[in-house]
Amino acid sequence: MRRSSSLLLAAATLLASCDGAEQQGNRQVQQAQVTCADRPCPGDVAPRIDAGRDVALKLNGRWFVGPRAYFSSANNAAYFEWWSHRPVPAGAARPPEMQALATAGEGNEFSIDIHLRSQNVSPDPRGYRLIELAQDKQWIASHKEVRPGLDVIQMKHVVGPTGQYMDHVTYYVATTLRGGDGLPPVAVCNHDHPENGGGGGFMWRPGIWAGIRMNQRHCADWPEVYAEVVRVLQLLKEKPMAAGALYGAGNDECWAQGGREENCGSGELNPARAAVSTNVNGRTDDNLPLRLRAANDAIFSTRACA
Repeated sequence: MRRSSSLLLAAATLLASCDGAEQQGNRQVQQAQVTCADRPCPGDVAPRIDAGRDVALKLNGRWFVGPRAYFSSANNAAYFEWWSHRPVPAGAARPPEMQALATAGEGNEFSIDIHLRSQNVSPDPRGYRLIELAQDKQWIASHKEVRPGLDVIQMKHVVGPTGQYMDHVTYYVATTLRGGDGLPPVAVCNHDHPENGGGGGFMWRPGIWAGIRMNQRHCADWPEVYAEVVRVLQLLKEKPMAAGALYGAGNDECWAQGGREENCGSGELNPARAAVSTNVNGRTDDNLPLRLRAANDAIFSTRACA
């Protein structure tokens, strides 16, 4: 009887330790996934690129490649320049007045910035959903069509869903365009801030938010600005992942890891890398970087916890 009690106590202790280790491991993996979602981490395998022409961005755990003329991997952003109500082609000579502003360090007068991220996404209701809410709540003070395709909306002095007064900004609606949600794109502009004060945003891809920043003067060109934002983002291409590939790894990464043509070319991972896709206790998760799998395996390496 005493031996049976000891065995039961030992089994309960082992199960409790396994449960605690698994919970700790899950927390570590989840935290690392958040930390590494929009930036390279040790163990990641970045796409092979022409460094003189392209840059690689990591967004929501996936790799994208775009032209260096528009994109920056330092802060996961895209940029283009806007002058005289139209975009300035990348690499084109700037007009003298524009170049003078750039020389004086006032590039925010003409730069349109697009910041891509998977975290700190603007909460709902946002964009045109906020306009619809304001219509339902009768918060709209004025709604004018300033030209075909562009409406301007002013709100009453009411507190909106974010806890701020809604009349401190002006809403510009590109009425003839449609975003990914099927609704007209909206820019929010604070004309009390002449050096900046304009912007908008939308969900570019599932889990990836595109936040737009611009000088408030360009809000009058919002339909054209939005169209150029969409065009620039179309230049950013997702790097396809090989079947069974590691987190963020695609065919080029398979080659970089020594894969053979018959494996990498067909989208299959070479056997040496495929071997690390499964943990020693049979757990498999192809959405984790290699270093996370190593940490996971260390936590669950004992078969008693399997």
